[in-house]
Amino acid sequence: MRKGDADKPTSSQYKLAWGSKLGSNPKPSGANLMTSVTESLFTKPVNAALKKVYDNNIYVADVCTNEADYNSGFKKSILQDLLTAWSSTKSFSLMHDYLVKKGKVSSDMNSFKQFLTTFWFDTYSRCSRTRRKSAVRDHLQVPSK
Repeated sequence: MRKGDADKPTSSQYKLAWGSKLGSNPKPSGANLMTSVTESLFTKPVNAALKKVYDNNIYVADVCTNEADYNSGFKKSILQDLLTAWSSTKSFSLMHDYLVKKGKVSSDMNSFKQFLTTFWFDTYSRCSRTRRKSAVRDHLQVPSK
């Protein structure tokens, strides 16, 4: 899948600051993981859609704060744009083909996309039974601001 990923960034388009080894007494550095990102990276459809999710604060960083329903309004349109961008990539097709061959998902792309919408964007409790958070933060690791 990585070979087929036309949207993957090159090493010159971003710089990561991994920091030092934490050892037995870890303390967060407080530094950003990404120290620089070339704006040209966001001209590719998938990256532009991810940036739109981030720029519009679609996900709340605090895991104990309720999020808006993903299945209506502005949030739904942003997330559908993201899923549409992903599903038009070669990597997505390769993933879908693999899962179909393994008998894990339907060969119907619309059914598969509906499954992913629920799996990635639906909410579940991470703090208490009354607070709902999106699973996409865990799957995609959308960074906190």
